[in-house]
Amino acid sequence: ILLCAAAAFAFLSSYLYFDNYYAGYTRLINTQADIKASVAKVIYTSDYACYYEIHVNEIDGNRADAKMKLETEYRCELSPDDIFSMRVTFFDMEEDVNGYAEKRIALSKGFVLSARSAEPNYSITGRIGFSISRFFAYYNQVMLDRITNAAPGDTGKLVSALFLGNQELLPAVVKRDFRRTGISHMLAVSGMHLSILA
Repeated sequence: ILLCAAAAFAFLSSYLYFDNYYAGYTRLINTQADIKASVAKVIYTSDYACYYEIHVNEIDGNRADAKMKLETEYRCELSPDDIFSMRVTFFDMEEDVNGYAEKRIALSKGFVLSARSAEPNYSITGRIGFSISRFFAYYNQVMLDRITNAAPGDTGKLVSALFLGNQELLPAVVKRDFRRTGISHMLAVSGMHLSILA
C-alpha cells in the first residue's frame, strides 16, 4: 500500500508540475515582457555578457513564481539578492549541449524557461533581506571570483568545480568526459571538498 501511495504521489506531482506549472510558462516562449525578479545566483559575468539564475516574481504586472536563467548581452551589475526590473525575451532551454542533457537537468532543478536581455534596460529596485543560504551563496561567489581571477580560463573553471562543486562554468565537453570516464563524482560537493578546504 505504501508503495502504491508513493507512486500515486509521484504521478500527481509530475502531472501538477509539468502539465500545469511548466506548461503555463511555455506559452511565453518567443515573447517579450517586463519582469520583476531577484537574483539567486551569479553564474558568469564578463564585459560583454552575464548569466544569472533568477526568481521571477512578476511578468507584465501579473504575479509569477518561476525560476529562470537570465542571459544579458551586455555587462550587468546585478548581485545576489538584488531585486530588479527588466525587459526580456523568453526562450526555451537547449535540449542537448554536446551530449549533456541541459534542459532535462534544468527542469529537474526547477527552472522553467530562459530569458534574454539585449538592451541595458534594467533597474535595481531593492535587496532581499538576510538568510543563511544567501550568506553561503555570497561566500561561494567570493571564492569563485578569487579562483577564476587567480587561474583564468578553463583551469579556473576546473579548479572551481573541484574545490567548490561549481559545475556551471565547466564546458559541456569536460562534463561529458568526466561522466564517460566514471569520475564525475569528483565534481559533486562532498567530504573531499571540505577536507581540501580545511
